Amino acid sequence: MNEMITINGILMATQNEFSAHAGNASIHVTAQEKEKWNSGGQGPKGDKGDPGAPGPEGPQGPKGEPGIQGLPGPQGPKGDKGDKGETGPAGPAGPCGSSVAPGCFMWFCGSVAPDGWLECNGTILQISQYPELYAAISIIYGGDGVTTFALPDLTKDNGLFIRSTSTERTIGSIQGDAIRNITGNLFTYIQANSTGGAGVFSKTKGSNQRYTGHADYSAQYTGNLIFDASDSVPTADENRPVNMALMPIIKY
Repeated sequence: MNEMITINGILMATQNEFSAHAGNASIHVTAQEKEKWNSGGQGPKGDKGDPGAPGPEGPQGPKGEPGIQGLPGPQGPKGDKGDKGETGPAGPAGPCGSSVAPGCFMWFCGSVAPDGWLECNGTILQISQYPELYAAISIIYGGDGVTTFALPDLTKDNGLFIRSTSTERTIGSIQGDAIRNITGNLFTYIQANSTGGAGVFSKTKGSNQRYTGHADYSAQYTGNLIFDASDSVPTADENRPVNMALMPIIKY
């Protein structure tokens, strides 16, 4: 077998065999390859030499851009429950609420209405200042219903007594005073030395003499018949039961 050589790194046959096949072709051979031919061709490849010592460490390159944040890892197991801390101090007390609805009425034993209440004295109020009370009582007791409304007035006429509504009475209506009718009779022909009238009845003769425990009167008739309830019961310029005065107040 012919010895193999390379031309410009291409594995070829010996020079004589190569020239026989090349013919009239123009072949360019480098000087390096010619030297190899003149010297009898390239010898066999020697053994691989030992690696050289590592070169010095080069300078550190620039810091790269931060990578994309990875996904969060799985949640770790729950730790043991810690000891219970001490109870903190109590906070300040909040304002006292009220379960009384606006428009509710009651009697108050003091002389000044408490917070959240007004005296029922007929005062004209601004709707904008007391919208909830206005929504409850509207203009039943007065006001124009546009900007104003009024409180009920239980202080007039020395104070009004309270009575429930009925089929004949509406909220806020006022009823005048009255008493049940009192009837009776008296025999007007009174003989001498008779007792004459009794109770609320008495008789006079134009003088201060009167029957029924006041003074004797000897005539057989009387010229004036008088009905006087004060002879039997306490009287005044009004009808009233025994009572106590308290302040009427309304919730707003």
